[in-house]
Amino acid sequence: QPQPESSSESSDARSDKEIICPFASVGSCRYGENCSYLHGDECETCGMAVLHPDDESQRATHMKECVKVLEEDMELAFAIQRSKGKECGICMEKVLDKSTYSERRFGILSSCNHVFCLSCIRKWRSAKQFENKIVRACPECRVKSDFITPSKYWVDDKDEKTKLIEGYKCALSKKHCKYFD
Repeated sequence: QPQPESSSESSDARSDKEIICPFASVGSCRYGENCSYLHGDECETCGMAVLHPDDESQRATHMKECVKVLEEDMELAFAIQRSKGKECGICMEKVLDKSTYSERRFGILSSCNHVFCLSCIRKWRSAKQFENKIVRACPECRVKSDFITPSKYWVDDKDEKTKLIEGYKCALSKKHCKYFD
């Protein structure tokens, strides 16, 4: 017989017929109707048989988690779709079509919405033949932007951009600066 993951925790309070079968929940149980565990109802969102037929709180909890995962997947799909076809303003290549995976990142400037791949905008910023005022500006619109934020996906919405920049700054604040002791 299959053993549920939390059998020691729940065996004192619940019988086996109240515990969802771990094998039936992910596809098929070889014991079928003879299984000593409960075969749950199928969730319409994820397609897994994990819904307890009598426990409404378990069903509600699972549905909430399932919807959350679905929303995250949809946000990722929208981010990928929004990023496809975006061309770097410096090298004129599509950022997500670059040859190496490490080059397929966007360099998000805080003050404008022009598209650059991270490697190109960093190379632009490291140019020594121009004065600091020029290299700190966007290569296209010349608006000063002191900060470059790397991102796997293109972000142009103001709130999302602010959230991305703040998250990156927070992560950087936890690293030691290589220029100061």
